[in-house]
Amino acid sequence: MRERIEAGKLFTDYCEGLPEDRINCKKRMIQFNSTMPDDVKARMTALNELLGKKQMRGWNRHFTAAMGLILP
Repeated sequence: MRERIEAGKLFTDYCEGLPEDRINCKKRMIQFNSTMPDDVKARMTALNELLGKKQMRGWNRHFTAAMGLILP
């Protein structure tokens, strides 16, 4: 299923560990959203855990992470 995701094809997210990945992502979003706006170190740590170790140049400290269903 991960090959389909990486190829940009349709997939279902209820197999091959994806439900666990989704739950872990939601936990990280809650962790990020519960940080104080002026606690830049904690927010950057949470963002790095959520998005990976990519550089976050010009990020908005008022960013809010959300996960949900997007319909066309």
